[in-house]
Order: sequence, then structure tokens, then C-alpha cells
Amino acid sequence: MKKAQGLPMNLIIIAALALVVLVILVFIFVGKTRLFASSTASCIEKRGQCMDTKSCGGSIIGQMDCPEGQICCITFEGGG
Repeated sequence: MKKAQGLPMNLIIIAALALVVLVILVFIFVGKTRLFASSTASCIEKRGQCMDTKSCGGSIIGQMDCPEGQICCITFEGGG
């Protein structure tokens, strides 16, 4: 009579633990990514100002969190 061949119990346990660790790492990574995205998407945190395109005398870095029709403008003042 042959023994049934299958995956050893140790391999199943290790695979389950690895899967749990992977899921935890994904949740941590997604959380940190959201935090990073929210901090980089703020015009004011970038020391910019929401204004019309024509009014900007500095660098335009996109719409970011500005109202419709406005862009985030950063003006660099020379120091020195």
C-alpha cells in the first residue's frame, strides 16, 4: 500500500506564515504611500500659492490641490 503523496505540513505552515507577513507588508506600504502622496499633493506645504497661470511669476508645479482653473505657483526669492 502506497502512502499518499502531498505537501508536508511544515511547508504548508511556512507558506501560510509567509503569506501573512506579505499581507502585513502590503498594508504598511500602502499606508505609507498614502501619507507620502497626501503630503506631496499640498501646494501650501510646498510653499506655493494657488493662482491663475498668467499671475504666476515663478515655477508652475501643476494643479495639485488647487481649485479648478488654478495652478500651484512657487516663487523663489534669491537669498544671499
